[in-house]
Formats: sequence, structure tokens, C-alpha cells
Amino acid sequence: MIVDVAKPAQGENASAAWRRALAEARSRKCSRIRFLPGRYDFYPGDCARKSLHFSNNDCGEKTIALHLEDLDDLEVTGENTLLFFHGRICPVVAENCSRLRLSGLVVDFEDSFVSDASVVEEKDGVCRAELYGKYRLEGGRLVFTGDAFDNRSGVLQIRPYDPDSGEMPQDADCTALPNRDIAEENGLIRLPGVFGAKAITIKHEDRLCPGIVLSGCSDVTVEDITIHHAAGMGLLAQFCTGVTLEKIRVVPAADRVVSSSDDALHLVECRGDIAVRDCRAAGMLDDALNVHGIYRPVTMAEEKENVFYLETGHPQQAGFPGARPGDTLELVKAASCRPLARLAVLRAEQLSPERTLVETSGPLPRELRTGCGARVLEPGLARLEVDGCDFSPLRGRGVLASGLAQVRVKNCRFHTSGAGVFIAGGCARWYETGPVGHAVIENNLFDNCCYLRHSSTREAVSVYPDLKELEPDFYYHGVIEVKGNRFISSRRPLVSVLSAERADVSGNTFELSGKYGFPPGDPGVFSFASPDDPAAVFKHVKTVHTENNAGFFTRG
Repeated sequence: MIVDVAKPAQGENASAAWRRALAEARSRKCSRIRFLPGRYDFYPGDCARKSLHFSNNDCGEKTIALHLEDLDDLEVTGENTLLFFHGRICPVVAENCSRLRLSGLVVDFEDSFVSDASVVEEKDGVCRAELYGKYRLEGGRLVFTGDAFDNRSGVLQIRPYDPDSGEMPQDADCTALPNRDIAEENGLIRLPGVFGAKAITIKHEDRLCPGIVLSGCSDVTVEDITIHHAAGMGLLAQFCTGVTLEKIRVVPAADRVVSSSDDALHLVECRGDIAVRDCRAAGMLDDALNVHGIYRPVTMAEEKENVFYLETGHPQQAGFPGARPGDTLELVKAASCRPLARLAVLRAEQLSPERTLVETSGPLPRELRTGCGARVLEPGLARLEVDGCDFSPLRGRGVLASGLAQVRVKNCRFHTSGAGVFIAGGCARWYETGPVGHAVIENNLFDNCCYLRHSSTREAVSVYPDLKELEPDFYYHGVIEVKGNRFISSRRPLVSVLSAERADVSGNTFELSGKYGFPPGDPGVFSFASPDDPAAVFKHVKTVHTENNAGFFTRG
């Protein structure tokens, strides 16, 4: 049975119509809620409100348009239906739903949380630019909406770009300017700094309104969805089991440069099979796809020998219990992430958003100290497959993967300012777990990746766990296979692998491109290679195999 969301008059708030349709579907146990073709406008009034923690986004009270909670076997569909949001609204939030399917919808906002500007003149350390969109000046401060969340950080993040190519210039970087002492002359705003580009974007919003959020759900399918804009992640899935993302497009609207203000697709501590197929992500200001778990720092306790605390390493990972009874925790050394023990969790008590008390089944290892890390190992690590996707962010990387049993990336195209594929992990910085058991990267096109000089990664395929120490007989990742890929680039090296049991780089081809010169200087935060290294480089890898890499001139 289908329940249609009544189509309001043009410009009228669709929130009430949605809530009536949802209530009818619940009462009649309907399996499908349908948006009719056309446009539905959503305003904050009559939307749901709830205080929520979104991992890697900003927490707090959220205004939610489509709030799905504790529902089973439901489809929410449209026919290329535009859902148009006015103000700070989270378009879709699904909590604790199973067998949920979302399809056929287009998400966009009236006002962008990232403003575009054309540079008219740069002179004497000052940029004069025409700023598009709604804004005003108050006491030397740029104001975009005027409520309590307007540029809450007090910082304007500036990214130069070329309006003809839609890319950042090769030597460009992100600049953070205090939102003060800004003047306006003859319709142009004056910003301190010289950015060396014809145009800039100004990010002025925190990660408050991700486009679609899936939390604690199972067997979820999101397909044929377009997200034109979001303040934060385009789509976030956290603590879900079984997620399929198919034909999702996170791309800017025709009159904008930026799509999501941060990652396009982001999955945190998900389990089971994760499939990302035939998706496209372009114009976002961070990575295309990031799939990871969470390392939590350990603080020792004195109550009992098998009791300790799990802390929040990164502030945007607060609000979630560090473990639950029945979980298996892997405890690791801080510097090398070498496992110390695997222990079952008997009791877990969340004392605050940042701290969880944990009691385990056995005594703690003698080497465990405050500052060591822990990750949830069981029940089960996820298996990720990325197939047939096209990723080209304005500034960012392609696929990031850590803390997974298996990773398979195939038949994709990457044109990224940083790495196309980055397999990371580490108990520091972002505290994103962890080792990858087996990764296969095959039959992809890496089209001039890493063209930005100030990128944190330097190779098109980079395996770089963030470790402070390498132990002689411990290898962080398992098997890394890079096979049958096509690399177009002016730079070397193209593939780097740090700390793995086995690496196989075979059957790849390299084509020299003069489109981007090799950017000199910055070595990158996550790189151990040098510009004169061969195309594939390895460090702390137990077994290396290379063959049939046309044009690579690879040294094993």
C-alpha cells in the first residue's frame, strides 16, 4: 500500500503534509511513502526537533524535515522530486530502522552554506571580490543569516578556484581568516590576503546540517538520490549494518561551485557488507568517500584490574558509547598500534559524552597504559566494495578506508587533488581505525590525481597508517593488491605502501601527462616517498611483488 505526500501550494511548508503521510503510513502499516513529481519546500516550522550526535559532524539540537525512527520495511520514494530546504534543516534522518529504502529524491537548499565570489582585484595584500548570495556587514563582520549559528566559529575558510576548470590552482591552499575587520567598497568586499585565483569560495558554516543521516539502521538502501548541497557530509551512515549506496550524486547545482561542504559520503563503525555503486561526487570541499571505525584512547582506572575508561579522541566522535556488553575490544599500543590483547566487554557505562567505563572479561595486559588505544573488533568488521564510481572533489581525496575486513575498489575514475585511494588508520589525529585485512584496487583510472601542491597525500594510491613507531616484526595492514589500473600523471611515485604483510603491484599502466606539472616542495603529511623514487615504493612491507607495470620502471 502507498501513501502519497500531499503536494502543498507553491512556497507552502511541506512539513505538515509529510508528517500526516508518515502518521498514516504508521497507522495503516503501509510499506511505501511517495513524493509526487515536482517541488516540496521545507521550512523549520513544524519540522521535528531532537538533540543528536552525528559522528564527524557537529552535535546539538537538530531541525529535521524527514525524521524516520524505529521503522521496518519502509520505502520513501520520489520521481526525481525536489525537496527544497530553507534554513538550517537536516533533510533526512533515519534512526534504528531496518530494511529501509530511499530513492528518487533531489536535495537542495535555498541558501548555500558556502558562498562563491569573483575576484576583481588583488593588490597590496588585499583581495577585492564580488560576493554572491545573501550577506551583510555588521561592525566589520560578514553576516549571512543572522541567527545564533551564523558563522559560529568566527572563521571564514577561503578556497581559491578557477571558474573555467572548476578546480583549485595547483599551488593554492585553504586559508582561514578571522571574520572581522572586513569592509565593503562599491559593492566589493575587502579581504586580507592574496589568493592567486579568479574566484574563491567562502565556507562560513559548521557541520550542522548533513544531507542524509542513517544511524543505527540495518539493511538500508539509498539509490537514485541527488544531493546538491549540505552543511557537513552529503550522506552519513553511523553504526549501521548492511548499507547499499547506488547511483547517488553529490554534485553542485548549476549556479554553484560547491556541493557538500565536507565529505560527500561518510560511514562510521558500520558492519556487514557496504556497497557503493555507480555513484558520482564532485565539487565537495573534502573527501568523496570515507569508511572507518573509531579508535578510543584508554585511561587507566584504579577500581579493579580489569576496569578502564575509553575517552573520545576527536571531539566530533563524542556522544557515542565506547563499547557495549558483548563487544570484543582490541587494545593497542599508542605509537605502533600493535595489538596487546582482545578482551570481551562485560560491562559498559557511559559516564559522559566523552567517557565510557568498561569492565572486561579478563585481566588487562601489563603493557596497557593511559594513552593506548582501543577499537571494537567484534561483532564483525565491514566489507567494502566500491564499483563504477566517479569522484572529483574540489579539494579532497577519493576513497578513504580503514578498520575493514575487506576493501575492493574497481572500475572507478578518480580525479582528485589528493590521493585517489587512501588506506589509512591510526590512533592519532582523527582517531579513525584501523588495519585493513585485504584490499584489492583494480581496473580503475587515476586521472591526474594529487595535482594540488599542498595535499596531505602525494601518491594516487597511498597506504599510509598514521604510526609514530614501526616495530620490526609487526605489520599494520594485511594484503594490498594494486592491479590492472591506468595511471595518467606527471608525477612519481604513483603507489606507496607502508607497513603491510604483503603488497602486489602488477599489471598497471602509466601514461605521462603534461596537464599538471609536478608540484615541488611540500612532501605531504601522509607520505614517505621522494619525487625521484620509482613509481611504486614500499616501506616496512614483509613481501613485495611487482610485475608487468608498463611505463612504471618499478623497483621492488
